[in-house]
Amino acid sequence: MAQNTLGPAPARWLGWLHRDFDDESRLMTDAPETPEGLRPANENPWYVLMTLYGEQEGEEVDWELHEKNSKLWNRLVSNSIGEAVREKARELGLSVPSREEFHTARPEAWKLFREVYRTRNECNWQGRALPQFRTGLAMGELHFENTLVMQGMMIPHSILLDGSFFDKGVVAASTVFDGGVSFDNVEAVAGVDVNKSYFSGSFSAQNSTFHGLLEFRETECCNDVDFSKVLVKGDLFATHANFGGIAKFEDSKFSRVYFQRAKFQGDVSFAKVVFGGEAKFQVVEFSGSLDFQLCHFKSNACFQGGVFNSIAGFRSTQFDDGAWFTTGLFHKRVDFGEAKFYGITDVSKTNVTRAIRFDGCDFQAPVSFDHATFSSSYPQLNGTSFPDNVTFSANDQHWPKHTPQDTAGSKEACATIRHLLTQQGLPEDAHFFFRREMRFASQIGSFWQRLPYRLFGWLSDFGYSIQRPLVWLLCLWAFGGAAFWGYLASCRVPTPPGVVERPMGTAMALSFSNLFPLFGFGRVFLSEVLAGLPRWAQVLSGAQTVLSLPLLFFLGLALRQRFRLR
Repeated sequence: MAQNTLGPAPARWLGWLHRDFDDESRLMTDAPETPEGLRPANENPWYVLMTLYGEQEGEEVDWELHEKNSKLWNRLVSNSIGEAVREKARELGLSVPSREEFHTARPEAWKLFREVYRTRNECNWQGRALPQFRTGLAMGELHFENTLVMQGMMIPHSILLDGSFFDKGVVAASTVFDGGVSFDNVEAVAGVDVNKSYFSGSFSAQNSTFHGLLEFRETECCNDVDFSKVLVKGDLFATHANFGGIAKFEDSKFSRVYFQRAKFQGDVSFAKVVFGGEAKFQVVEFSGSLDFQLCHFKSNACFQGGVFNSIAGFRSTQFDDGAWFTTGLFHKRVDFGEAKFYGITDVSKTNVTRAIRFDGCDFQAPVSFDHATFSSSYPQLNGTSFPDNVTFSANDQHWPKHTPQDTAGSKEACATIRHLLTQQGLPEDAHFFFRREMRFASQIGSFWQRLPYRLFGWLSDFGYSIQRPLVWLLCLWAFGGAAFWGYLASCRVPTPPGVVERPMGTAMALSFSNLFPLFGFGRVFLSEVLAGLPRWAQVLSGAQTVLSLPLLFFLGLALRQRFRLR
């Protein structure tokens, strides 16, 4: 018989009671009140049949007592379990009685049942025989004062526990369910353990509240599971679990969840789920469509090494901390549109677990980060493989103004995105990330290494601004014009050899011709004036010509970018 995995209730479960994770909540110490109108579990014939040799009244499970109960139970149901499920029970290591043992177990159970039922309820059982298994086990709206232990049992047909209240835990590890299980509107004060169990039918726990651990390790669910509108205040463990049908976790609230190496064969929906603690989905395989829309991850979310065989939706999902998708394989379309990433990517310090990481991912179909917001840092995209169709928003409000991320990492992320957008023929969007790439480049290296990038930014906003080079050209023209006017108007010495008519106009024209020497205005119209200029004016003319060349180049870059000239 399997050993006790539950442990004493105070030591293992009670520390997790009433752990809420809403922003406005705090740890609570008052136990939940038992709902009114529930019948005692001992009034239910199925519960009595499961505990004919005694209930689990202590804080710890009495495994010797449970072994007696489970052996008699399995003999009773041996004729009601299908052969495929019986074989699965053998794979789980259960001792499966022959079908003939049903006939010897029934008289023994009937005698015990009448005595136990009368003792616990102070009245006789009204039926003339044991209840029939073929109708399923109706155990709803019951108050379980003691731990419900079904470990190692074979449950025929369906079992309904809807609306029940459990003062202690539920232990159903290595249990075989040959039918559907309904756990809707249930409240369990302590843990629920169904590790390594087998569900041939559907499993539903809608609107239920679990104050302790919820354990599904290595559990196999052949049909649909539904955890919609569930509140789990303890941790959820579903590592190595296998979900064969549709899996719904919509509108639920979890603390920490662990789904490492789980397999989802059908469609999966975590829409509008709140994860209060870390959420680990490493090396999980999603065969059907995946929906994480409008989710809220309040701590680290890790999908490292995940395999996404169908479309995956993370639209409008909020990641308050780290978001890891490293080495993920995405076969179909992925949507991160309007998602919000608040993590800090800083691999050089202790914030590595808070990183936003897509490095090593393989996106084999279109991926959208349209209107996705990276508020604190840029995503890591080292070695990421993108398709021809990838979308990023080129808008300041979606990217950080200041980031603690290392400058080289930010520059590399911007360069990667810029390259992707350039390949798609989106020059405006690509230049948005080019400008950010250049800003980070202006912060790397020595002063002389940074200076060219900074001049490029100051003079032209990295080739994007039409206004900046025009303003610099205007200032250069005005300064030269003022200097030449002072000379030509004889406002200073040396004075020109002759009287110049309209000295201001001549000075402005001379300054303009210096800025645009390719037009040849100076040689055609101002040759006599140029020939008579003193040395300082000649130096100024040359300086204007030299300085105008990069400004004209920057102006051409901006015009080319603005009008998409190639």
